[in-house]
Amino acid sequence: MLPFYEVQEHKIKMGPLRPSFYFPAHLHVECEMIWVRRGYMRMRADEIAYTIGEGEVFLIAPNEVHAYDSSAADVEGRLLMFHPEEVGALPWNLLRTRPRHPLIAAQEVPERLWQALDWLEEERNENCEQAMRSLLTLMMGKLYPLAQPEPTKVSQEQDLIRRALTRIHETYQEDLAQEDLAHELGVTHWYLSHLFHSHLKMGYRTYVNALRVEQAKRLLVSTDMPITEIVYQCGFNSQSCFNRAFRGWFHTTPKEMRKQEKRETENPKNF
Repeated sequence: MLPFYEVQEHKIKMGPLRPSFYFPAHLHVECEMIWVRRGYMRMRADEIAYTIGEGEVFLIAPNEVHAYDSSAADVEGRLLMFHPEEVGALPWNLLRTRPRHPLIAAQEVPERLWQALDWLEEERNENCEQAMRSLLTLMMGKLYPLAQPEPTKVSQEQDLIRRALTRIHETYQEDLAQEDLAHELGVTHWYLSHLFHSHLKMGYRTYVNALRVEQAKRLLVSTDMPITEIVYQCGFNSQSCFNRAFRGWFHTTPKEMRKQEKRETENPKNF
């Protein structure tokens, strides 16, 4: 499966929450921990809408369908993503449990711990990796009991959605028709459409385009790949289709987003 977030080099990854932070519905085997330091962001997890406010942490279990929408121009915070195996000994199996109450007040985790993780993320050597695991275990040991973990239960519809998303993430560079995906899953075209609208709040084609532009955004800000190459790498068949879809999601052009990211990288915000 190709998730929106790809943990390629490290099993623990941390990054900033940015203004207008947005990701369509997706899932992956890693856990996520979101901390909002200032402002707020909205998200959905397993079909429930949440607003993460200033000084709050949100926990996301492995393989949980979720989507982000900051809806705020001034959100600041951190997103921490990690494989459950990276956490030390805890009384709970993170792959078989989920938070019953995933929204938690952040005072249990002092800001200096987030600062330490930031520094370790920048340094990135073998000693830093071990220190990150230790800090992560400490944080989860404090936060997870407050989330009241419970055994993971997956309905038939949730399982179908997860299988559909997994397949789309594997084939988004191609043009997998909704009818073909429905046939692979053993359901009708109409039932698959119902699942997308009821669980993801968007249609099949809208979701595929959202995934493509998000992958394009990732390539724009993390590589020097020419935009013309990104267009076809992400499954678009023309520059004009790509530009139209990109502007529709991000309200800016690919070229302007790359310039903005470069400016933010050269002048980063510190805690």
